[in-house]
Amino acid sequence: MNTKRKKKTNENANYSHSIENNNNNSDLTEHDIQMLNYFQNEFLYRHTHYWSIAIKLFITTVVITILPLTTSVFGIELSNITDKKLILCFPVLGLITALISFLILRNEAQRINAVNRAKYRINKECLPSKYQYIYYEEKDPKKWQTFVISNCILIAELLIIACSALFIWRLY
Repeated sequence: MNTKRKKKTNENANYSHSIENNNNNSDLTEHDIQMLNYFQNEFLYRHTHYWSIAIKLFITTVVITILPLTTSVFGIELSNITDKKLILCFPVLGLITALISFLILRNEAQRINAVNRAKYRINKECLPSKYQYIYYEEKDPKKWQTFVISNCILIAELLIIACSALFIWRLY
């Protein structure tokens, strides 16, 4: 057990030493390259995962919301359903799904931001200046792009839900 602890301490010492050396534009260590590669792959995975979830949840919300409007395709007329509450439960379920999807997408956007910050920090601290990203600001407006997209998806879902609920309400 002590051997593992000593080995880990030596690795940490070597890593911090490599950071100091890399700030002086010396060669990269294998560990630095692996960490940067890891965070780049993690960023790509998170980004792909975000869009996969966004598309699936948007389609789910829209289908749940407009399901009563497609009943004539299945041979059921809305005017034959006497209880309006049964029909209006679909837009309510759509609203709940939209809010849950918004929370999920906001959390994913925060994870993307965290991975991106780590990637740029490693780039700034470990890479020689000729390999560093040219432009990176902590308050870059592009960083909030995923948060804005989450808000836009929620607004679109809420508009679809409102239109569907109004249309169903006016059918009676």
